[in-house]
Amino acid sequence: MKNALTQFWQGDLVPPHPSGGSSPELADLENLMRRNLEKLEDTLTPQQGELLKRYTDLIEEYGIVYGEQIFCTGFCMGARITTEALVGAEDFLP
Repeated sequence: MKNALTQFWQGDLVPPHPSGGSSPELADLENLMRRNLEKLEDTLTPQQGELLKRYTDLIEEYGIVYGEQIFCTGFCMGARITTEALVGAEDFLP
């Protein structure tokens, strides 16, 4: 069974008010990467193209795993800060 953070990251759990998609900056970077990759693929031999494909697949997999770890770490840090703030707030309640 997956934990809730992993399900949330993978899109299996949807927040009540999801954000509105990718930012324009990310969309521009994705388009630039795609265009540059297409230009590079056009100049490669079949063997080089296969090697590039394997490399880009690994980069994508690495990004997914790394991004999931960063998300979980950030979420846990936020939960810890919130918990510490709430526990510390008890000292200030009447």
